[in-house]
Amino acid sequence: MRERGSAAALGALLAAGLAGCREDGAPLAPEVLDPLSRVALLPSGPLAPPSGGTARGGRIERPFVIDRFEATNGEYAAFLAATGHARGNPPRHWLGASSPPPGREDHPVVWVDRADAEAFAAWRGMRLPTAREWERAARGGTGYRYPWGNDWFRLRANTIEFELFDTTRVGTFESGRSPEGCYDLEGNVWEWTSEPEGLLKGGSFWSRGRAEVRVVEELRYDPGVRGDDFGLRCAADAETYLARTLPAAAGAGPEGRAALRRIAARWGPESAPVLRGLAETGSVPASIALEMADAAEAGRPR
Repeated sequence: MRERGSAAALGALLAAGLAGCREDGAPLAPEVLDPLSRVALLPSGPLAPPSGGTARGGRIERPFVIDRFEATNGEYAAFLAATGHARGNPPRHWLGASSPPPGREDHPVVWVDRADAEAFAAWRGMRLPTAREWERAARGGTGYRYPWGNDWFRLRANTIEFELFDTTRVGTFESGRSPEGCYDLEGNVWEWTSEPEGLLKGGSFWSRGRAEVRVVEELRYDPGVRGDDFGLRCAADAETYLARTLPAAAGAGPEGRAALRRIAARWGPESAPVLRGLAETGSVPASIALEMADAAEAGRPR
């Protein structure tokens, strides 16, 4: 995982990438592509009724993006270095150091409370997902019990049945990714949401998989509590996020446009109306958004 700078720094990098691409149609820089490739783009609409468990119900009012991966130790270290958050008190498992133990940079950050998670998300120009957004990312437009379907498979998530009793690198379980291309939405670490009651979703390496990591399961804790399996991922309103990231791709050459089409194909057909709608509003470059919408309609590779 690449460490990210602040939202302001990201804007400067995007502007620099835009200038370079307009000049010669060069391939897009990683600073331009990373903010797009690291998220899933999901539409508004009602949640599909789940298979088993109690439905949260309701609908998602606005299209949104959500991180495909949990926030990592490496990213959190960059956040602390840039902001001074926590006044030099890093997560407990870092043992007082300013960076995580070697080899754990790509593991999910833990020992964060909800205020820590909100501060990290704001630094990235994002926020925490609502519980409905989280569930939509976890089961797509289906009613699945788990991100991959209705049957439990021990080797598709880092739960207690995996017998590691610790975090794994984010994205380790390819077969456990959701229909929307998001990883570790079941197991590894519980993830803070924006719900006011201190709600976490997803289960962790301590959870019993078959019963405790279904998409509908929830954990309620005091928002000020930190735990060895409490982490996060970020979300944002789609229009706000793409209006900040897509303009840097406006001058992309053939290689850059091909990369954007691959990202859109992964986002899948449901993202196409969102991209077309944003093109109509003028909040993103219309030619780029429409080309990506065409690629999205071609389907999501599995």
